[in-house]
Amino acid sequence: MFFGTRDYRPGDEIRRINWKAAARMDELVVTEFEEERAADVTVVLGRGPR
Repeated sequence: MFFGTRDYRPGDEIRRINWKAAARMDELVVTEFEEERAADVTVVLGRGPR
């Protein structure tokens, strides 16, 4: 999922450069993505000993 852009840093992958934003801003920027996480949740309900 798209997160935003930030300034290019040496070592960033060239394929992450956002060329349209770089042309507008006259400096290299890269696109960042938010890591998607699976949210598996198990809820167990029961009666305890009496």
